[in-house]
Amino acid sequence: MPLKDRQARAEYNRAYRDAHREILNAYKRQWFKERYAADEEYRQRIRGQTRIPAPVHAAQQRLQRALRTGKMQRPTVCPECGRDVFVEAAHINYTENLAVRWMCRSCHRRWDKAEPKYVRREDGETD
Repeated sequence: MPLKDRQARAEYNRAYRDAHREILNAYKRQWFKERYAADEEYRQRIRGQTRIPAPVHAAQQRLQRALRTGKMQRPTVCPECGRDVFVEAAHINYTENLAVRWMCRSCHRRWDKAEPKYVRREDGETD
């Protein structure tokens, strides 16, 4: 296996994963089963995970469709910090599907922490 050449190593690893996909997936499934059975804290954490609320999912899907069809364009530079990195869409309000702020991941996390969003569930509670 070529260790020095980074690209060759990545290609080798990709080919290995493709050739042994079934074995590797079976190993992962077995590992998670054992961990789930043995670790109560892990079980509680997994059970506590919820699905993405419907309004959030709908807003994300509509935004993806607008990007795909060309109705919206993703900027290449973060307007907040000016870095030339991948820019994410940050929904201001999930009821307005295309009302987004474009930010890099670090600016998005900072904004979410400063201004948390709440989504109203069907039962009237907020997340």
